[in-house]
Amino acid sequence: MWRSMRSSSGPALSPDTFGSGEACTYNRATCPHNTRTGRDALPFCSLRLKSSKPLSDQYPKEISTLGDHIRKRRLDLRLLQREVAEKIGVNEQTISNWERQRIKPEIRFIARIIEFLGYDPLPQPESFPEKLKTYRLRMGLSQKKLAVKLGIDPSTITRWEISQYRPANLCRKLLDKIFNEKCKY
Repeated sequence: MWRSMRSSSGPALSPDTFGSGEACTYNRATCPHNTRTGRDALPFCSLRLKSSKPLSDQYPKEISTLGDHIRKRRLDLRLLQREVAEKIGVNEQTISNWERQRIKPEIRFIARIIEFLGYDPLPQPESFPEKLKTYRLRMGLSQKKLAVKLGIDPSTITRWEISQYRPANLCRKLLDKIFNEKCKY
């Protein structure tokens, strides 16, 4: 019943040589113990493909608002909105509203948001009014609270921020101390 087989690359096989190593080198299909499982196809060529995991669809396409910065940081840290809310001191719905640009964060939360982000996403101010407003935001101060701190009327802060008035000499010295630099008024 056994017919002699000829392998394509070697001598004819017979029942005598079927179990020997010589037979397996010529006909791998009939000898299961000589397969290459667990080995690379080419032992001299080891190749691994590496790639970073694609970003989630939840990542913002462009980071232009404070809510975009919050969402990106939250996803990078793999945190839930609830966890971010606890860190900043707001409720979960507030984080959702910020991330979806439904509302802007209140001034009193800006300092905690900057702390959560680990960087300041606010643009660098150039003019005095911009520096004053940015300082207020970074410190979480309203115009009224800054006015109390400086000992001036809150409407004065408003007028400085809209470039309606310039600070007097006495106020300039106070403001220079706050900004740690001499400003152009």
